[in-house]
Amino acid sequence: MNDEKMNEMVNNLLIHLPLFYQGVTRQDLNSKQRLTAHYQILGVLEHYEGLKMSELGEKLFISRPNMTVHVDKLVKEGLVKRIPNEKDRRIIKVAITPKGRDFIDESRSMVKKYIKKNLSALSSSQLEDIYKSTETIRKALFMIRKERNGN
Repeated sequence: MNDEKMNEMVNNLLIHLPLFYQGVTRQDLNSKQRLTAHYQILGVLEHYEGLKMSELGEKLFISRPNMTVHVDKLVKEGLVKRIPNEKDRRIIKVAITPKGRDFIDESRSMVKKYIKKNLSALSSSQLEDIYKSTETIRKALFMIRKERNGN
């Protein structure tokens, strides 16, 4: 692939995928209940038994001070909990709670409903194109992750 096409593809990934996601998930701009970072934090934590604040921040590209602010809010809502290390009290892991898992499940269900509703305006052909494109992106991300992990 030439440099021009590569740059165009990268721009599309950076600009249009987030816009697509926002466009199909938002039913009402005023109905945004939580910060995106909170969903992302919960989404990552549901795959781990607990992560140190620094590990969580690295996975989400969120600075440690900002992570602390977000985690404080999530703890207050009962969606995550802090787990102190028995041997080193400086080390604290963050884990999702059952309430946090329920919240993620309910949120995903609601978002899926919005996506389906918003995509229903498209033709069968357009939906098929989007399906094929998302499958291609999913497979590419899997291969990138596999390469990054050295498998």
